[in-house]
This record gives sequence, C-alpha cells and structure tokens, in this order.
Amino acid sequence: MLGMALYRNWSISRVVSHLHLALPGETGRGVAPSAPVQARARLEEEPMRWLFERCAKSWAHRSARQHGHFGLAVYGVDGTTVRVPDSEENRAHFGGQSAGDLGSSAYPQARMVTLMALRSHLLAAARFAPYAVGETTLADEIWRELPDDSLCIVDREFLAALPAGH
Repeated sequence: MLGMALYRNWSISRVVSHLHLALPGETGRGVAPSAPVQARARLEEEPMRWLFERCAKSWAHRSARQHGHFGLAVYGVDGTTVRVPDSEENRAHFGGQSAGDLGSSAYPQARMVTLMALRSHLLAAARFAPYAVGETTLADEIWRELPDDSLCIVDREFLAALPAGH
C-alpha cells in the first residue's frame, strides 16, 4: 500500500516489479500484479489509521522541531473540504454544500482539519467529519496533538477554538 502511495503515478504492475515484492517463505515467488489491488480492497480503516498516526507523530513532529523558531516547533492548523466518492452511503454520511435551487454539490464532501509542520508540510494530525461539522469543532480535537514548546499559526476563526492556556 505504501509503494502504491509513494509511486502513485505508476501502474500497480510497475510498482510491484520495482519493489520486488515476494510472497513470504523460502520460495521467494513474486507477487502477481493483481495481489496488491486485492489486498487493498481487503484492508480496513484501522491499519491505515495506525500507520498514519505512527508516521505522522514521528516524521512531522521531528521535522517541526528540526525546523523550529527560537526553540519552538512550528505548526499550522487549517481546515478544508475534500470530495469523497459519489455513492448513496457517502451522500447520506458526509452531505455536501447546498447549490441553492440546483440541489446539493456534485460530490459528497468531507470536512478536514489538519495540524501540519509548516516548513516540511508534513501532517502531524488530521480529523475528518461530515461537511456540516464546522472546522472549529474539529480543531477542538486537534489541539491535544499540539506539543508543548510549539508555535502554531492559525486563521483568525480558530482563535475562538483554542483551549484555555494556549
């Protein structure tokens, strides 16, 4: 899965060949190009969450400290919306923008707020919710990810969402 993400502009067959993927055991038989696609389809949310959280905490926080300012790790918090695949389930769960008399947006949309190491743009934390959930609500969950001895750049709307003492 990581190889497909890192080489996202390549075909899966090329990624499998480039990474020399092999089945476990002594035979060392190569993996069929269709195997990663089938494995990705079986992969649930939790392993990807686990992987993101471990990588984010290690890489992003290290980067923020390494590129700090006067001894403070430098972060930013901001929000955006992202399109999600158009399905009845996603429309029911995520919703989307109102298009007035035309109905709703062409695709369902998720709200996302991230904590980012500003110099490297590595994500340290991310929260997703249906479109109707506000950015400041999601930011409430992000603040606990902000380390002590850090400087965080935010849009003015996030000032109201800062916890006491920050």
